[in-house]
Parts: sequence; structure tokens; C-alpha cells
Amino acid sequence: MKNFSQRIENIKESPLTRWDSEIKKAMRNNGNIISLNSGQPDFDVPSVVKEKIIKVANQPNGEGNNFYISVQGSEEVRKAISLFQKEVFDLDYLSEEIILTNGAKEGIFLSLGALIDPGDEVILVAPYWSTYREIINFFGGKVAVVSTNKDFHLDIEKIESTVTKKTKAVIINSPNNPSGAVYIKKELEQLAEIARHHNLYVISDEAYGTIRYSDIDYCSIASSEGMKDRTIIVNGFSKSFSMTGYRLGYTFSSVEIAKAMLKIKSNSTGNTNSFFQAVIANALLDHFDELVVSYESMRKEFEKRKNFLCKELDELGVEYVDPEGAFYVFVRIPSKSGMNSEKFSKYLLNNLGIAVAPGIFFGDDFDSYIRISFASSIENIKEATRRIKGII
Repeated sequence: MKNFSQRIENIKESPLTRWDSEIKKAMRNNGNIISLNSGQPDFDVPSVVKEKIIKVANQPNGEGNNFYISVQGSEEVRKAISLFQKEVFDLDYLSEEIILTNGAKEGIFLSLGALIDPGDEVILVAPYWSTYREIINFFGGKVAVVSTNKDFHLDIEKIESTVTKKTKAVIINSPNNPSGAVYIKKELEQLAEIARHHNLYVISDEAYGTIRYSDIDYCSIASSEGMKDRTIIVNGFSKSFSMTGYRLGYTFSSVEIAKAMLKIKSNSTGNTNSFFQAVIANALLDHFDELVVSYESMRKEFEKRKNFLCKELDELGVEYVDPEGAFYVFVRIPSKSGMNSEKFSKYLLNNLGIAVAPGIFFGDDFDSYIRISFASSIENIKEATRRIKGII
């Protein structure tokens, strides 16, 4: 048999996916596992979305939503998402600048596929979601990792010094997974200046944009002068509406970039789930205020959990930075453990029944960290920290 493609040899399976499989195996053998590794909200889907699922399903032929539709997404859902973006994030995008994707991952894949050639460099701000790195590798790009400051905010000088003639784009994620950092307007303006000066694109993953805790001057880098045409925003409904399994993401970009991405999408996945496009369009257009109340209620509950977890971590005396957004705390492993992040995580799983994510998954510089998700009940968080107290 001939070898597989070099592209496949250049990438690895998502470490988070692999680790999740190990956790599920442990759960089958031991039902007393507390999951604090999850990258998805543990809330129910908003009730208005459930109502729209029933409504669309009961229409003759689902009102045509059991058939192929535009690869870019239905006109109705793109208009609804445009409204959502304007009302919630104060950004104006026309329907032709929006693409419906199979979750945020496809948005990242299409963005990098449209922008980079083999040998092009892409700057990753660490800590970062491992999928960014692997997709860059898949397309033959070169990863240039830039670490953040101690508070996990952008180190503008490091980013500037990393840019070369081969640099094509920068990927940022705010609110950040795993650190919870939310980049403020001032640092984004500084990054925008670098992008304009060096003629770079910015891929901005804003999937956690509705989950923020402090009164931060939050904005998208696309709102900076001259940045809309060189920015691709990747977002979706997975985190904001607790719909990770529905796989409904979207991108915002210039029409030119959108056309480039659609060349890939039209020859790969085709249109994103037409049924749920109709559901979300109906929900956004008919019950916008209720959906805002829904994600705001979820955000408030996350904030309660965050405060509780941070109080417990303070009592344990471990080092961490209070997250400003998302639903994770990035915690430094006590040095006395003598373990790296994977060994420590496996120890917690196999000996204490606690599942967290190893920090090494988010960059080579973070092998002394673990990511703790508070997408779980306060009762679970309380029990998990009680178990940990015995070893820290």
C-alpha cells in the first residue's frame, strides 16, 4: 500500500479529543468521575429554540429545510445573524459577508485554507486551542508561537518582533480558551496597527464573546480602523446558547474573503445543516430579547461558579489568574507534585476521579498548568476541590 498524504503526516489528532476519549473510558469503569474538563456549557438549550425546532419540524417538508440550500447559508439566517452581531457586538455585516459553518472548527479551517500557502507563517498567541496549530500544519503553513504576558494578555512587542516577510496572519482568541483573558480595546488597537503596517490578516475566534465577567472595554479587532477587510471573525452558537452538538457556526469577513472560503466549502461540506439554520433564524427574528436573557442568565450562573472556584483555589494556595471570560481557570500545578501536566491530570483522573485538561495541550510553555472548566455544578466543583485538598 502507498503512503498516506504528507498533509496527514504533518498533523496530529486533537489532544483534547484523545483525552476526552480516555475520560469517557474512565467514566465507564468508574461512575464517580467529576468532569471539570468539558469545553461545553452544561445548560439546556434555550426554550425558544426548542419551540422553533418543533415548529419547523411540523411544517410540510420542514418548509423545504430538508433539502439542499445555499452553501453560504440561507438568506434568512444570515440576516438574522447580522442583526444579532449588530445588537450584541455593535458590528455591521451584510448577509453576503457571512458564511454558516459546521461549528467554529470549519470556520477556522476555511479561513486558513483561503489565506495561507505552504511556507506562509501564522502567528499563534499562546496559550492557544490546539486545532489552530494542526490546521496551519495541514495547509503547509509554519506556526510561530508568541507567548502572552503573565496576565495572559497580548505582548505586543513580542508579536511585532515575530513578524517576518513570510508572516501572513495572526490568530487570536478572546475571551480566551484556556486562560479566560479578554483582550481590551487598547491592546487590540496596537495589534491592528501591526496588522496594517505589515499587511497581515487577523483570524479572531470570538466563540466565547457573550461570556464575560468584568466591566472590560470589550470589542472585536474588526472594529479598529482599516481592519474589517483584513479580519475574519469566527463565532457560533455552541457556547452562547449551549448548542455544541448542533454544529452551527458562522464567519464574518469581507465579500472577497468569503468568496475564497466558499470555494473550499462548496467542494467539501456543502451547506451547513439547513434545518437548524431555519430554527435559529426563526428564534433570532421572533424571540431575540428572550435569547439575550437566556445567555445572560447562563453567564451569571457561570460567574457564580467562577467566583466559588476561585475562592476554593485561593484556599488551596495555588497560582492562577482570575478569568475575565469563558468558563475555564488556568491553574499552575504545585511544584511539589513533581509532575508535568499530563501526568498530573492522569493522577487526578485515576486516583481522585477528577477530570481536567493538561496545559501542554495549549502550548509547549504550559506543561506546568491544568485547565479547570467550571461548566459543571457548584456541588461538583465543591466535591472536586475537597478531594484535591488531600494532595495539595
